Parts: sequence; structure tokens; C-alpha cells
Amino acid sequence: MPLSRLLAISVNALLLGGCTQEGHLLDILARALSSDGEVKIETSCTAFLGFGPAVAIFQVSPGLAEEAVSLTGRFAENWAWSHHESMNDFHKKRGVRTVGIGATLLDGKDCLKKLTANADALLFDKMPGAYFASPDEEVVIVLFSEPQGRGAIFVQAP
Repeated sequence: MPLSRLLAISVNALLLGGCTQEGHLLDILARALSSDGEVKIETSCTAFLGFGPAVAIFQVSPGLAEEAVSLTGRFAENWAWSHHESMNDFHKKRGVRTVGIGATLLDGKDCLKKLTANADALLFDKMPGAYFASPDEEVVIVLFSEPQGRGAIFVQAP
């Protein structure tokens, strides 16, 4: 197989993998958020060919952030949105499994650093907002109090 054809196949796989990955992230967000709101992914980062962790910064329509805290969990009945002062506070109070939420966040840390200059602040500083984790703790979502309507999603193995 000529090198140019192999290169073309590789580039297409990367491009299509990125589209599929964003679609997958939007599907997860649609299940966790009210279906009435609009969600737009601003920027995302995925592991090579979409295997492994994925992180996205997203924007939601007005009012959706306030609704999130009152929603019952869409992944399981006993998991819902809750308000926390920081990612660390969320991890300590909501993390059930030893490696669950912490592993999801740490796996996505490198991707997050590619997306935003304040990655360390998001992970370690006070960032009040509505936080969510799936029952298996492989999905973590946060809707920040400020700026309102902006959020981040971490998926350990999409």
C-alpha cells in the first residue's frame, strides 16, 4: 500500500474519530442534563483515535445550570446533581470507589491542560458549581456557578 494512501486513511480515521467522540460526549450530556436545554461543545480533547479518556468544555443554554441541581440522576436513581465548592470537595463527599472519580479526573488531566490554561485551578481550586458523576464514576460533569452556563465533562473510557 502506498504511503500516501496509508496517510490518507490515518487522517480520515483521526478526523472521523473526533466527530464520533464529540457525538458520544453530547449523548452523555443529553442523558445527564434536561433534554430541554441546548448543549454546545466549545472544545474537546480525546485520546489517540478516541480510545481512552475524553474531556470537553461546553456551554449550556440559559437556565439549564440551575435546573441541574434539582434533576434526579439519569444514570441511576440514587445519583443526582449536587452543589460543591470544588472538585476536591466533590471527590471527597461523592466518590464511592477508591479509584473512580479521582481516576476519571486524573486520566483527563492532560487533555484538560490542552483545552484551558486554568486546568489546575479547575481541578484543585475553589470552583463552585453543580457536579455530577455516573454510578460507575467513569463520567464526571461540572456546571460552574461562574461563568454561568459553562461546564466541563470528563469521560474515563468513552
